[in-house]
Amino acid sequence: MTDSKVPFFASKSTNRRKSTIGLLAVLVTIPLVLIGRSGMARLAASHDIAIPPAQPTPVRIEPVAESVVVAGTHFGGVVHEFRKVELSFRVGGTVQELRQVTGADGKTRDLHEGDRLPAGTILARLDPADYRRERDSASQKLAAAESRLKQAQADCGEAQSAYDRTTALAASKATTVAALDAARARRLMTEASIEVAERDVAAARIALQQGDENLRYCELAAPFEESTVALRSIDQRQQVAAGHPVFVVTDLSSVVVSFAVQDTLLGRLAIGDTIEVTAEGLPGRVFRGVVHMISAAADERSRSYPVEVRIDRPDGLRPGMVATVRLRHERRAALVPLTAIVPVETGDSGEAAVFRVTRDGERMVLRRVPIRIGDVLDNRVAVSLDASGSTADVLHAGAEIVSTGVHRLRDGEVVHVVP
Repeated sequence: MTDSKVPFFASKSTNRRKSTIGLLAVLVTIPLVLIGRSGMARLAASHDIAIPPAQPTPVRIEPVAESVVVAGTHFGGVVHEFRKVELSFRVGGTVQELRQVTGADGKTRDLHEGDRLPAGTILARLDPADYRRERDSASQKLAAAESRLKQAQADCGEAQSAYDRTTALAASKATTVAALDAARARRLMTEASIEVAERDVAAARIALQQGDENLRYCELAAPFEESTVALRSIDQRQQVAAGHPVFVVTDLSSVVVSFAVQDTLLGRLAIGDTIEVTAEGLPGRVFRGVVHMISAAADERSRSYPVEVRIDRPDGLRPGMVATVRLRHERRAALVPLTAIVPVETGDSGEAAVFRVTRDGERMVLRRVPIRIGDVLDNRVAVSLDASGSTADVLHAGAEIVSTGVHRLRDGEVVHVVP
């Protein structure tokens, strides 16, 4: 029977050969790594060996598009009432009645803050008894004064007739001079009585007019088409003085948003411009208003110009809310894909860059072009060229740029275009 086992000395010989081959491979590889590609090229040239050239990197490209971009500058603002007034009685007195409204529970209650009323609605009424008596008294005095005036006019007419007769008799020597003087004096006295009566009538009419006005002043009415009670400071049977504010009423049919603009942006605004406004308290809502005030002078502290935008029918936009005003403006910009943007290397200008494909004879070579990133529009970015102007003739509408895979590329690299 034949033994198939390998002799012990044969196994050692095989392992020794493998170790020797591995050591030789390492000794050959290390010099090649240390020499590098350039060293290998020189080594190949000295031994007349040809090394194939590096293959161009495949890239996908697309042309730069140019479009009108609508950009926006945002400002913080605050919502205010378009109109707000303090209401007070023009006469003093006792509160007799407050406007009654139906509450959320269906019960009738006094008017209070937050209630909305149309123009002309009576908010409160004073007890008119004293003013009605004054008005009635003024009416009676006017009637008496008019009666005295009528009597004075009648007396004056009679005195004038008597004077005319006496004058005729005096001309024919049929009466005495004393009688003529008496007739003249009576006529003058009745004329003076008419003047006094006319003044009394005028004064009585003024008093009656004041009495009528005082009666009207006993009522306070809502001044705006959509009046909202912001404050009520009276109760029924309370004594109030003339001129003391008892209601604050606002007009919420419109609101204004106030904000400040730097002088560099003031030229983009004009009275009547339409402005977009959003509010933190109403997410997702966009309101459109009209510029109705631009201050002629800057604020002394901020050196900015106060501006107000009026919004009609604000639908939930209330005074005190924090708002954001967007000032839109149009400009022409180059549009490049998001995937074409690469970070700028240390020392380059701008904020980012793209690779433009340039022609060098039959070769296609990459050129790194610094840019400034603007607004993002869908999957594209509006970019501005380098402010130095050195790239103004490099990146333009129609210029070919690498659209994908830009992070593995470098400036000056040779490429070829693939579909």
